[in-house]
Amino acid sequence: MEGSVNGGVDGKGEAIALFRAGDLEGARRACRRHCAESPEDAEGWLLLGLCQRGLGERQEALLSLRRAAGMDAGSADADAALGRTYMDLFQFGPAVAAFQAGLSKEADHQDCHHGLGEALLKLARFREAEAALREAIALFPDSAHLRAQLAAALEQMHRLDEARVEVEGALALHPGHLQAALLLARIDRRAGNLEAAREGLERILAGESSPQLRAAAGADLGKVLDRMGRYSEAFAAFEAGNRALEATVDRDKVDVDHIFHVIDNRRICFDANTTQGWAAEEPDDGVDSPVLLVGFSRSGTTLVEQVLASHPGAAANDEQPLLARLVGELPSLLGRPLETGWDLCDVAPEALTRVRRRYWELVGEMVGPVGEGQRLLDKLPLNIIDLGYLLRFFPRAPVVVMIRDPRDVCLSCFMQSFHLNQANVNFLDLERTARLYKAVMELWMHYRSFITNPFFELRYEDLVADPEGRARALLEFVGLPWDDRVLRFYEQAGEHEVRTPSYSGVASPIYRQAVGRWRSYRGEMEGVLDTLSQFVEAFGYAEEVS
Repeated sequence: MEGSVNGGVDGKGEAIALFRAGDLEGARRACRRHCAESPEDAEGWLLLGLCQRGLGERQEALLSLRRAAGMDAGSADADAALGRTYMDLFQFGPAVAAFQAGLSKEADHQDCHHGLGEALLKLARFREAEAALREAIALFPDSAHLRAQLAAALEQMHRLDEARVEVEGALALHPGHLQAALLLARIDRRAGNLEAAREGLERILAGESSPQLRAAAGADLGKVLDRMGRYSEAFAAFEAGNRALEATVDRDKVDVDHIFHVIDNRRICFDANTTQGWAAEEPDDGVDSPVLLVGFSRSGTTLVEQVLASHPGAAANDEQPLLARLVGELPSLLGRPLETGWDLCDVAPEALTRVRRRYWELVGEMVGPVGEGQRLLDKLPLNIIDLGYLLRFFPRAPVVVMIRDPRDVCLSCFMQSFHLNQANVNFLDLERTARLYKAVMELWMHYRSFITNPFFELRYEDLVADPEGRARALLEFVGLPWDDRVLRFYEQAGEHEVRTPSYSGVASPIYRQAVGRWRSYRGEMEGVLDTLSQFVEAFGYAEEVS
């Protein structure tokens, strides 16, 4: 496109040349000059956004790319770049919208199809992902990447035979496709083909791959070796995978101690004196209360969510961070900063109602409609840290607290390959995992001493030993009548979209294999047993020590 700046120098041409040469700083400067001179040039804003994204300036890139995508002359390339930038920021809902906008402009835009499949998978919208990916494969039948994505969606929905067909098709097109190879090994593990899974994972780990893929392969290899009874090798595989993932942690953005500061803050903010009288101040505004399902990570919350969600009177949120979003908006909702629990003491009834209604607006935005008469299960394990806020805004909301043998919990956290955040980055190290468990469960004991919300502590092991008895007690607690379907939750596994690492477990009846798994790793866990001993005693597992 024609247009000159700085005495006849073609600013966009200069920017393109610098961009192709890898000089993003220079290209960005040239783009800015060009966009100031030609503000209606969609291609110029697209190039500026690409430069900003490449330099890590993602918020600035969003502004430039939104402008490019919104112009009449904007191309699907701008929507694709916008979608990718949203993906960088883990904003998968807006990413879906951006990729769909691009496809409305250019139905065969391959990057928009790739991005849409990836974003829908991240959102655990597996049935939508399947439909979108089949449409894309019809356009691009030779795309190994699209077939691997489709296989991933099918595997998440427990359709393993169909997933195998697609992943083998991806590998036929591209034998070196590592994500497809990883997925094939995962399908083999789930199907019981342990030796094939082990060989496939070891081939991946023997070659060159990204730290993220090595971490996932290490975790999967550990699970395979665990099932084969090769426990010391399994622990070494988990450890190697965690080391690979830890190498990707940006210490400027992720602070392993951050979650401990948050926990200390909650202990100071909320106590019996601070919260005295809050329950009596709940507005009579007709706003419903959710059911909160909390506990430490890997304590069995996903299993209980799927049991309850199989009841027609319940709706699951599958770990959407509703409470965290609400807490983040409190200063604007209440019109003042919040530093301690005392800042929540003098809140007018209309302000409380505003907060409560905003919670349900967030449910609509992040979860979708809840059926008439259904109870919402707000499940996010570490919401246990923020129960003080629940006491203020929903003091009648029932709280289900999952308890599991602390040794099994910490081992299971160490064995998983999580998407890292400020809390679970601690799971990369077994000692830090135990330290975090201690801090979180000490906070729960603190809350338990004064919280007025009705709460139900449910031990995972008791649910496994007596599914019907514990399920009946649980339904009675949350106010739902008995329904036999809750014992057959696994029959609906393909209908419930589960984004957590426990997704494969909900496709089977309740099993006991995970109970007492820590004993197989007693030697490796020796250094954390003292840290966990008070909770082993407090939660009734002392008889399991020997």
